[in-house]
This record gives sequence, C-alpha cells and structure tokens, in this order.
Amino acid sequence: MTFLTLLPFLLFIILLLAKTRLLYASWIFLALVAILLFGVWGVYLPISVSAVIKGFFVALDIFFIVFGALYFLAITKKLGAITTIVHYLSHFSTNKGVQIIFIAWFLESFLEGTAGFGTPPVVATPLLMSIGLSPLTAVAVAMLGNSSAVIFGAAGTPIRVGMATVNSTGVIPMAGLLNLVGFFVPTAMIWLWDRKAVWRLLPFTLFSGFSVLGFSYFATALGGEIPSILGPVLALLLTILLLKNKEAIKVDRTLLTAIAPYVLLIFFLILGKFALRDAGLVINNPGFSFILAGLLTNWWFIKSPIKAKSLLQSAKKAIEPLMVIFPISAAVQMMIVSGQNSHLLPSYLTLLAQNMSEKTLYIFAPFLGVLGSFVTGSATLANVMFSGMVEKTAQSGNLNSIVALSLLLVGGAAGNMISLADILPALVVVNLKNQEMTVVKKVIGPCLLYTTLAIVSGLIFFG
Repeated sequence: MTFLTLLPFLLFIILLLAKTRLLYASWIFLALVAILLFGVWGVYLPISVSAVIKGFFVALDIFFIVFGALYFLAITKKLGAITTIVHYLSHFSTNKGVQIIFIAWFLESFLEGTAGFGTPPVVATPLLMSIGLSPLTAVAVAMLGNSSAVIFGAAGTPIRVGMATVNSTGVIPMAGLLNLVGFFVPTAMIWLWDRKAVWRLLPFTLFSGFSVLGFSYFATALGGEIPSILGPVLALLLTILLLKNKEAIKVDRTLLTAIAPYVLLIFFLILGKFALRDAGLVINNPGFSFILAGLLTNWWFIKSPIKAKSLLQSAKKAIEPLMVIFPISAAVQMMIVSGQNSHLLPSYLTLLAQNMSEKTLYIFAPFLGVLGSFVTGSATLANVMFSGMVEKTAQSGNLNSIVALSLLLVGGAAGNMISLADILPALVVVNLKNQEMTVVKKVIGPCLLYTTLAIVSGLIFFG
C-alpha cells in the first residue's frame, strides 16, 4: 500500500521533470488518484462526487484572485506605475548594489503581494539588466527575490487556498515568524552579482532583509492578505528615509499617481477583511479588492472607459490556473473522504502519513515545500498537495501541526527560487534558451540555506 499511496505523487513529479505541461500532469494526477480510490479503496461514488465539487469551489476561489490580480496588473502597466516607481527609486542611490536590492528585494516582494503567480521575476529581470547586470545574473538574482514574500503570495493565496483543507488557524503569524530566516536573501543577491561588494554592502543588505520580513511579520496581525504588500512598502519607506534626508525627497504628482493604485488596493483589502466583515457583503475574496482598485484607477487616473475586453482577457488568462488547481484540489478532497469506503481501509491521507516519521516531520515538511514549488512553480499548489499529509502526520505524532504547516510554507517560499515554471519565463524575457539548470545551480545554495535555517529554527524553538 505504501507504493500505491506514493504513486500519484511520484508520477506527477516525473511528468513535470519530463517537461510535461502542468495542466496535463494535474489531470493525470487526478485520474490516477480516482482509479486507486475506486479500484483499491472502494470509495463510494456520491462521496467522491461531493469531494470533487468541493475541490472545484476551492479552485474557483483562486480563479477570482488570479483574475483580479491580472486585471490590476494590466491597469497598473497601462498607467506605467512600475516604470515610474523604479525611475524614482534609482534616484535615491547611484550605488548599483543598492539599486539591485531596490528592484530584486523590495519591488519583487511587493509584486508578489500584489500580483504573484510568477510575475516578480518576469518584471524584475529586464530592470536588473537595465542597470548593468548580465542576462544570466539578472535572472538568477530575480529568482532569489522570488522567495520570501511567497509565503503569503498574492493576497494570502498560499494559505487561503493552499491550506483550505486543513486547520490553518495560527499558521499566518507562525509562518511569518519562521520566515525571518530569509533575512540573508538580499546579501545572497549581492554575492551573485559581485562577491567583492558583499562586505561593503553587508549592513545595508542585512537591514533590508530584516526590515521587509520584520514588517511583514508584524503585518500578520491584519491577516494573510496584507503582509507581502505592507511589509515591503514600510521597509522601503524606512530605507529611503535613512538613505536621504526628508528635504531631499521630492514627491510630485507623477509619483503619487503611480502609487495610488496600490494605496487603493491596500485600502480595499483592509476594508474587506475587517470593516465590512459583519455587513453581510460577499467581498471576502481578495480578487474583488484587486478588481475594485483596478476599476477606480482606470476611471480616475487613466480617464478611460471601462472595457469589457480587458476584463475578459484577464479572465481568460486566469482559466488555466483554475484548470490546474481544480484537478489537484479535487484529488486531495477525495483523499480526505476516502475513509468512507467499502473495503474498510483507512483513509488515503492516513496511510500516506504513516510513510512519514513523526520524529522527523519538522525536517521533511520544509523539503516537501521545496519539492512542491520546484516542480509546480507554486507554493499554493505545494500546499494543496502536501498540507493534508503534513497535518495528519503531526496529529498522529502529537506534534504541533501549526509549526509543521508553517515549515511547509517556508519551504515552499525557498523552493520558489528554483521553480522551473518561473525561471523559464524570466529567461524568455531576456532571450536566453536552455539555461534553466544553469540558473538552478546559481541559486540552489541560497535555497538550501533558507530551508536548513527554517529546519533548525523549527527544531530549536518548537522541536
């Protein structure tokens, strides 16, 4: 039975390493799980159908988030917001190392919170090239920035959707706390660019790392939707104030227009999270905040009529993530209810959890996150696949499931550095081909260091 329970996961990984499209691999994964559950477990059909329906609604939740995020990104591109912000950031320091941190750390972390889904390295790579980095170094540095903010992703998606099947209460602050081990990432960026500059810039890189992750941790008090947006913003403002005197900072209408959409987004996210929670309004999905912020930006700042075409284009782009999440989510939901079967077997997740040692869970959980992000390109998908197994194992071993799930999440953030699904688009942007493994070799060290620090922290403080 051990081999059978692991078979769908092994096949899924093999298919992706063989460069099968994630969409196809996901449906094959569902098909194999269904065959096993019907043929070996004898799961009742009505139970399975209800599980598949529940999986669809979990996928629908992420569809609205992706749809809203894509529409918001399209509007901000039309406004030229990112280009304007980068232009102003470049004026705060002529030091190339500082500019690298501005783009690859502060900006990418912010983009992860406001767009996610592979957007940060695609945006950051050409910007890094524009300040003098070679194409390959630009991609590698951008992939390092595609990490820490991933634990909360676009408006909390990795937890909201990725851990929808488990009790994730308490994961948000715990993950934010454990994620402080990523403080060294800005230093690693400079190491990839120019090793001689590391010691000279060390105070700045360490400050940058701790400030973003520290502010993000404190922002977890507002929920999972806010930290990856508010953390980088507050840290950047503090950094700018320390770099230049207040009198030297010129804030004009162009800059205010560029940041206005993001202010609106933060406002709507907080409004939906708290102020309107008891008003009976269905705006709990962060996607609605993205859409509202985009619509208002389009109307007020761009002075353009709202076009159904742009909304439809964003919706079409969001369909593929929906079609990837749905089969995986449906398969996991079927695993959860598989204890109700005619063959009187334990549930699929129970048997799967038996293959993992409770004593070493805090070590395995982060590596499961790394593996999931590496092969799928998404910490959300990694959580969908493995969070149930991690929770079940923790419960059977009387371990803290919140810590275990948080370690899974931090591992997923580290694994995003080596995500093939994110490396490929970044390489395409700079016209490089067949260099995926070269980039992986450049960033595998920081990825493993990140994971190791998370494991050590988990074992020392909670083991």
